[in-house]
Amino acid sequence: MNHKYIVILTNEERNMLREIIAKGRTQGYRIKHAQILLKLDEIPENREWTYAKIKEAYHATSNTICQIAKRFVTEGVEAALGRKSKSTGIKK
Repeated sequence: MNHKYIVILTNEERNMLREIIAKGRTQGYRIKHAQILLKLDEIPENREWTYAKIKEAYHATSNTICQIAKRFVTEGVEAALGRKSKSTGIKK
């Protein structure tokens, strides 16, 4: 499967994500997103981690994995760790 958003983490980002996972003192979805980002990272060690394997390992949908990758590429690591912002429909 060809994916539009390719995740390439810096060493600093990898270390930050590993720290989030190791500490475990944050919302569960942030830990899960950190784990998914680390597996999406385009490094040789992750060659075997397909969307299907990530989906099974972290009980995530393909859409969730894709959205995490998209938010990382377009908005950065903090956006990828968060949840999708919901539009309220109210104009400011």
